[in-house]
Amino acid sequence: SSREMTATLVWSGGEAPMQREDNCYTVTVQVPLFEEVRLERVVFFEGERVLTEPLDWSFWGRYSCLLQVNAWLDGSFTAQEETFLREGTLQLDLVSPRQMAAPQSVTLLVRCDGREALRQELFPDGEQGIHDAGDYYYAAYPVAVQLPNPAQSCELWAEVLGQDGLVYRTLLNRYQAGGDGMLSDYGDDGSERPTEIYDREGNRLDPL
Repeated sequence: SSREMTATLVWSGGEAPMQREDNCYTVTVQVPLFEEVRLERVVFFEGERVLTEPLDWSFWGRYSCLLQVNAWLDGSFTAQEETFLREGTLQLDLVSPRQMAAPQSVTLLVRCDGREALRQELFPDGEQGIHDAGDYYYAAYPVAVQLPNPAQSCELWAEVLGQDGLVYRTLLNRYQAGGDGMLSDYGDDGSERPTEIYDREGNRLDPL
């Protein structure tokens, strides 16, 4: 091939000239983290001759680069005199494409009537086993927390501080007050709600 041949990458965010080294063309572009990126084609130019090579490749940086969190809370919900006791085990599955699955910390966040009511750091139960394979992490965290009553609503969130310095927040349970004004253990378990991602200053990064 001719040394005068140049190439341009066309992708969903625009175009970028490629650098040639021997018979290889390379390019570095900055792509959005929370949007689908599509690589559409490479266009080669040699004088007046134009050759187009279609590409069929796409990816989401959110799933290719960041931690994937799967968290759920089992156990019981017991009414007491002025509080409700939520006991159980937080099951935590983390997957990392960069061999950074093990969390720096795990916190139970309780929000009642739209305000933060409690933060409780959680520690894994060594007797149930901790599995850390670099790209995959699993552990069980004992939970015992008292929810105030009366309250119109309470939410329980798992907050994971990843090795990348980002905070991953997943809804575990939502409790609503019934007709008698008492909290009910029926409600949204958060299973259909995606994980929210924040920086260390509390700024949300993923689209609302």
